[in-house]
Amino acid sequence: MLKMIELPYPLNALEPYYSKETLDLHYNILYKGYVDNTNKTEEKLKLAREKKIFLISNV
Repeated sequence: MLKMIELPYPLNALEPYYSKETLDLHYNILYKGYVDNTNKTEEKLKLAREKKIFLISNV
């Protein structure tokens, strides 16, 4: 299971180059979404392997 990496600085530390709102969006929404979706996918793969359910795709 992946866990989000903690930022070693506050969200407003990169101002004026990145606003607090921009960093908050990228860290707490986008990055968190990547971590959450990766964990969901890994769980689905684990269940598929346990049940030996594999679909063949021509993709």
